[in-house]
Amino acid sequence: MVDSSLRWVVRLRWISLGGLGVCAGFAKSEGQALRWWLIAVIIGLGVASNLALGWLPRRRGVTLARQHTSYIIAAALVLDMLLLTACLAVTGGASNPFSVLYLVHIALAAVVLTSRQTLAMAAVSVVLFALLFLVDVGQVHVHDPKASLFENKHLQGMWLAFTLAALITGYFVSRIAATLQAQREQI
Repeated sequence: MVDSSLRWVVRLRWISLGGLGVCAGFAKSEGQALRWWLIAVIIGLGVASNLALGWLPRRRGVTLARQHTSYIIAAALVLDMLLLTACLAVTGGASNPFSVLYLVHIALAAVVLTSRQTLAMAAVSVVLFALLFLVDVGQVHVHDPKASLFENKHLQGMWLAFTLAALITGYFVSRIAATLQAQREQI
């Protein structure tokens, strides 16, 4: 039987996809011109992948080893972070306040994946957030209008704070999950 964590990941991914919609709606309320077709494609890819992921546990006779389940979950979370990056790229780039949603994926990884996989998820999210600094989104909210996006001290501070939060969240949540798993095994 497929690990129950896979079913939880599917449920939480639906919420995450709703977060992408909120992200786009917030950007529109800030007066940004959006390419709605691109946002629809991004969310559509997420919906399609989640439907496929949700279908997997329902197949009769399909059994996956825990190791295979963790790879499937890791791949789904990487896809989610890529979709979040794409959505952020078209809705404000690094200055979009919804970049904090990367932490949700790291926390989820820490609960259902190994420590190494969680560290990899944290590293991927830090790199993806850094790539957002290379995106020219036109109307960007920065404190120093003369500074480029990457030169802006406030945004650099946001990236550094995010990096620290990602590593700390990944480490401590994975340690808590490992401790709880060890306690369950002892019982």
